[in-house]
Amino acid sequence: MNYFLNFSFKVAYLKSLYFNLHYLPLKQALRFPIILARGVKLVTLKGQVLIESSEVSYGMIKIGFKHYGFQTKKDKTIIENNGGQLIFSSRAEIGQGTAVILGKSGSLYLNRGVCFGGNSKIICYDHITIGANSRLAWDITLIDTDFHKTINFLTKELSEGKESIVIGENNWIGFGTTILKGTTTPDFCVVAAKSLLLKEYEYGDHCLLAGHPATLKNERISRDLSSFIA
Repeated sequence: MNYFLNFSFKVAYLKSLYFNLHYLPLKQALRFPIILARGVKLVTLKGQVLIESSEVSYGMIKIGFKHYGFQTKKDKTIIENNGGQLIFSSRAEIGQGTAVILGKSGSLYLNRGVCFGGNSKIICYDHITIGANSRLAWDITLIDTDFHKTINFLTKELSEGKESIVIGENNWIGFGTTILKGTTTPDFCVVAAKSLLLKEYEYGDHCLLAGHPATLKNERISRDLSSFIA
């Protein structure tokens, strides 16, 4: 009972209602599937937010609630959609202090059971997919763009400047990790804290990546996620 009362006190009901009605079909919106914490700041609400699930229930997607002892009220959760797509396949959680920023053509897909701990930055101008039941700790940065292009002054060839990110299922990403454009991780991958990912990691499942930039450290390890399966 105390947990329910404490949780209810943290919900920004009017802001959540507006967000649901703004983005979702009425039949979904009235079920209040997306709930926002009081500290959530809605900057720009263009584009789309979609829930691709036949089962829609109250609070299945929580934004701005999960927090740690070192966080304060100053750690604001930010939603800025400049025309992209934010897609949820089912239940998901985005922790306090996380900034979700989508460009005009950005597509961010969060599969079932994805959880961001908090104080992270998700910057999506191309395409980012997070696999089911993956857990990402705090101070994570995912960015699929350079925000600019480079040019080869001999060939005059322009770089694309952006490339998709694909995080496999049941990944465990340690705090302080930076994930850059072009990154792909296998399923059941563990990434050590403060690592730098910047390429396609073509290893089998159950691998450990660590370092700056990350390299393979172990091929027989994964986090026990049995208690987290959504």
